[in-house]
Amino acid sequence: KKKRKTNDNNNNDNKIQAKVAVVSNLSVWDLFQSGILDTSQQQSALKQKYVQEKLATPVGKSFMHLHVGFRMTRQELDKLQAHYIHVQDWSMPVDAADNMALLSIPSVHDPTLAPDGYAVLHIYTPATEDYNI
Repeated sequence: KKKRKTNDNNNNDNKIQAKVAVVSNLSVWDLFQSGILDTSQQQSALKQKYVQEKLATPVGKSFMHLHVGFRMTRQELDKLQAHYIHVQDWSMPVDAADNMALLSIPSVHDPTLAPDGYAVLHIYTPATEDYNI
């Protein structure tokens, strides 16, 4: 029987013991401090040294990603390149906040990535955004 863990506001009655894995979109810092995983027990799959090393890792800059499916014919895709870059201000470094975005349309090269008449787009920033925004 599959069980799903949801935000329980640290209500211990809602905790489950994962037998295989925990899938989470929390940061490593938030996950280890959330109470979802019991990292203090001897039988924990995560070694205390591993947990402590991860918690001590400084927060770095973050990527922002957007994945989109959109309508486009093969003929229209054939007129596009697979990769584009936008730089807001070329006099600023590429790692300046909000200065650069990269755009990838992999469907240009591989039509199997989306149904006929559609394409996929991935746009992202190059690890220039503060993690906590």
